Amino acid sequence: MKVYQYIIILLLWLLNVPVLNAQESEEDLNKKALELFEQEEFEQAFKIYSTLLSIEMQSPEYNFRFGACQLFTAQDKEEPLKYLKFAVDNASAPALAHFYYGLGLHLNYQFDRAIKEYKKYQPEATKKEKESALVVHHIEQCENGKTLVSNFTDISVIQRSVLPRSDFYRNYDLSEFGGKIIVKPEDFMSEEDKKRDASFLMYFQQEADLIYYASYSEKNATGKDLYFIQKLPTGGWSEPKRLSDEINTSFDEDYPFIRPGGNMLYFAS
Repeated sequence: MKVYQYIIILLLWLLNVPVLNAQESEEDLNKKALELFEQEEFEQAFKIYSTLLSIEMQSPEYNFRFGACQLFTAQDKEEPLKYLKFAVDNASAPALAHFYYGLGLHLNYQFDRAIKEYKKYQPEATKKEKESALVVHHIEQCENGKTLVSNFTDISVIQRSVLPRSDFYRNYDLSEFGGKIIVKPEDFMSEEDKKRDASFLMYFQQEADLIYYASYSEKNATGKDLYFIQKLPTGGWSEPKRLSDEINTSFDEDYPFIRPGGNMLYFAS
């Protein structure tokens, strides 16, 4: 028996999964994983939920949170669906499981099924859950997605390359626009960015008079917002100014891009 236990522990170590020990009970691990989950530290939470799921494979709670973490950490967005579906098929699953199953379907372009799951979550959502503020917006995204997908034509792949996820932005050549994508320098980071140790990407033009970028708002009141700085006659940069509420919303805005000499700002919301 000890030999089998040793093999299991060795496999968990090789997979970089935390091992339950005498000093750390299942309850302790569950509490730690939940804290990480609520702080959106999904990669760390995923490792602990891997351990918890190995202890109790039939737990709707563990299956739901394990699958939800996978949505944010795995490249294959279909893989989490089996864990999330297992959770929502159980009557004792938390209402929040329906939100994340909806999100999984959403990310896999199954918009009608995603909307159904979002709507199952809506009446059960609590005000303290941040997801409750997102669900209406996500349903709107799905409705928009149905329209966009209906206009797709056949797509052919001209060139394909594989990069580490951390370096994906290096694949974009913007030299014709006189700029490049960089990791936002510390000088451009807000206090909230530094507090969250957030590394954002930004489009930077050395010759531009105005530079646009995203930062967390003060105390994260409105999520990530768009700001701009202006080049000064001395060669330095002005203090950042937030763009108006006509552009910034209560949700996240990111990846602003403006073509040289143009008056059209592109960004994601």
